[in-house]
Amino acid sequence: MPEGPHHSENNYIYPLPLTILAWYRVGYTPVILLSGSRKRWLKDRVLLVISEYLKFLDVKVHFLEVSDISSQTFLSQTCRLFASCLFGHIRDDDVIMVSDVDLWPLTADLYQFPPNTDLMIVNAFCCGHFKHTDGLAYHM
Repeated sequence: MPEGPHHSENNYIYPLPLTILAWYRVGYTPVILLSGSRKRWLKDRVLLVISEYLKFLDVKVHFLEVSDISSQTFLSQTCRLFASCLFGHIRDDDVIMVSDVDLWPLTADLYQFPPNTDLMIVNAFCCGHFKHTDGLAYHM
């Protein structure tokens, strides 16, 4: 992998420290799941700088390593489905909010979990439809 700030694979990760601060601001304690090896983060200059910010922000980071680099994107998209199973410290009254690095919670009111609710979907119908390879249109 080429090193340097212009490597396109790293562009999506740039806002991570600000995203963490935004979640802290609305009352959540972020836990970060990263697909890829810790070794890769230490070799790449951009990822190393971001990694230093994560340490400074005192956020828990879990590296989910894959042997095949082509599986990395798939893992990053699906690991959130199993987030509650990855950690032994989840209590029954904990709230798990699954999000992406590019979602910044701007107001705490939208992310307050209603009492006696098991599931809350925020902005579920934001993005219209997409056409799948089977030719059918699905709501995103």
